This record gives sequence, structure tokens and C-alpha cells, in this order.
Amino acid sequence: MNLIITGASGFIGFNLVKYLKKYFNNVIAISRKNGPFVDKIVNDYKEIISYPRESTFLVHLADNNLNNNNSLNIEKSTIKVLSEHFREKLIFSSTAAVYKDSDKLLHEHNNINISNNYIESKLLSEKEILKNNGIVLRLSNVYGINMSKNNIFYDVLKQIKNKKIYLNNSNVIRDFIFVTDVCYLIKKIITNPVKGIYNVGTGKGTSIKYLTYEIIKSLGLKVSSYEYISKYKDKSTLILDVNNVSKVFGWEAKVSLKTGVKEFISYEKKNSYLHR
Repeated sequence: MNLIITGASGFIGFNLVKYLKKYFNNVIAISRKNGPFVDKIVNDYKEIISYPRESTFLVHLADNNLNNNNSLNIEKSTIKVLSEHFREKLIFSSTAAVYKDSDKLLHEHNNINISNNYIESKLLSEKEILKNNGIVLRLSNVYGINMSKNNIFYDVLKQIKNKKIYLNNSNVIRDFIFVTDVCYLIKKIITNPVKGIYNVGTGKGTSIKYLTYEIIKSLGLKVSSYEYISKYKDKSTLILDVNNVSKVFGWEAKVSLKTGVKEFISYEKKNSYLHR
């Protein structure tokens, strides 16, 4: 079986390709730009319908830059073509950002929040995928090795030599999941796909302030050595209910926040980011 991963040069794609190559012989990593594990570069993801549906499974992680309505239409067209070709042999990567903030655990049927083109595109794509019996994964805040430098983890690392840590909003609470847990779930789904929308997270909330403390402790430093200054203090909570995905696929996140942060910091130390 061909196992195609799009967005293979991105954070999750990079980790997923590396992970799946341990278990599957014919993993094909596709992207619009080059990367360590990329096998094929395409200009348009519609090109991959050249692979026969009968012997191919697609994990579509790629995103488009949705800055205008034209970009939105292009994305809709791409998803329609891929979904109609691969049908039930397609996993689509969506986001927990489709939900409104809530102090309660968020179920797949909770109210959605169309706040921008990106969210609108994800929801339209989800509808198309489900129409053709595919699988939608609403991912919470995924972190780990090779992630973008534009996040709270690197914001803290950049300030670590100072005695003041400036945060955008220390009261924000999110559901942080380590990337290998996501990879493990996708592997399980590939071997036994079941149509539906599934929340993917830990089901546990972590505040930005607490996450900052864990990063500092993982560096072997004292939390009390720093002053923490938050620009905003409005509370915002988004934690996923993961009972559905656990029940259907017999899966749960295994990596604790403490362990995940330690692994991330260990990688950064080896790759000299902390010495810049």
C-alpha cells in the first residue's frame, strides 16, 4: 500500500513521516517545498490523484495560506478533488481552533467559531471529507521537535538569559499534546479507519504560566529566579474531550507535559538553540 503524507516538510509532517517509516514500507512524503524526508515536490496537491485509490491511503496535513477569497476557493477545490478520489482512505488534519472558548471540555458537537478564513476553510473541508466517508482530526496544541519557532516555547527560550519573562497572556489555558502521541494515533487509524470527526488532545488543560514554569524547570533553572509579566490577563480556555477518539481507536495520549517539555529542551540543547 502507498501511504502518502502531504505537508511533509512541516512540523507534524516531518515527525509523522519519520515515525511511519518504522512501520510501513512505502511511505511517500509530499510537499510544496523541500525537507529532510520529502520524496516528491508538487505545485498542486491535486497531482497526487495519479496514485490509484485502491492501493493508496492519504494523510493530508498540508495547509494553504488563506489570505483572500481566491485562496479559499483554491483550497476548497483541492479538498474536493482529493476527497472524491481517496474517499474513506483519507485523514484530514483540522484544528481545535474551530471551537469557541469554554470552561467545560469541548465535544465534537460543541458550537463552532468561524473567526477567519483559515477556520472557515477547515470547516468547509471537514464537511467535504465526511461526505466521502473520510476521517477528520481536530488537533489541539501540538508541540515537539522541529516545531515552528513562533510559539510560547521559543518565546520563553529567547528570554531565558534575562530576569524578566514577558508573556502575551499567562492566563490562557490550552490542551498541549506531544507530536509523537498524534503520530501514534494516525498509525492506528490507518490500520483501521472509521469515518468521523475526532478531537485529538490530552483532555487536560495547561495555563501558559504553568507551561512557562515547566520550560524553566526543564532547563535546570529556578522558577523563583524570574519575574513574569503578562501583557493581557483575560482568561481563555480550550480543552478537548477525547472520549470519542479513545473509544473508537483504543488510543490515549501517553506523553505527559513534563516528559514532553524535557524531550523538547533536550533536543534544543543538542542543536545549540539555547547557546545563541
